[in-house]
Amino acid sequence: MFDYVEDKAFLSRMRNLCGEIMQDCCHYLKEDYDIGAIFYLVGSGAKNLIVQNASLSIDLDYNLEIVRCEDFEDRRNLKECARKSFNKALNERDLGDCEDSTSSLTTGEIHFVRGNPTEFSMDVCIVCRDTEEDFYRLIHKKTGFTYRDEYYWNKAPHSAGIQKKAKYIKKR
Repeated sequence: MFDYVEDKAFLSRMRNLCGEIMQDCCHYLKEDYDIGAIFYLVGSGAKNLIVQNASLSIDLDYNLEIVRCEDFEDRRNLKECARKSFNKALNERDLGDCEDSTSSLTTGEIHFVRGNPTEFSMDVCIVCRDTEEDFYRLIHKKTGFTYRDEYYWNKAPHSAGIQKKAKYIKKR
């Protein structure tokens, strides 16, 4: 059964730590690879509706939006640069490297030594937008042979004007 997490101090601390990690990741992307990126919390975390299934961990979902790079079609390099930058930010905090899944970079379980011991993790989806404001997710299709892996942009359905749609719904 899912319950809302009501420990506001814990939620604030968790979101602050994750935000700092993402901020550092964007900084390293710019400094080390000249890639411009922004990040934002998405899903239930962005709506302050964080839920937990019994004593299982919480996950926060982030979009890492690539806004400037030399070549948006060099998808393998983009994913690798994002992975290295994210790991650098994690390692500075003595956290382990992320896992590279099909559509996101995922941290291991994180917990605070003091206070609420609830474990949490981060899922970071690499996205970009086109001139029509459609969102695209970077997908890493693994084949079992690294050199044969495929990387492609997958268009998110009905994503054009998503911010405008969300504002309209919130007003109602």
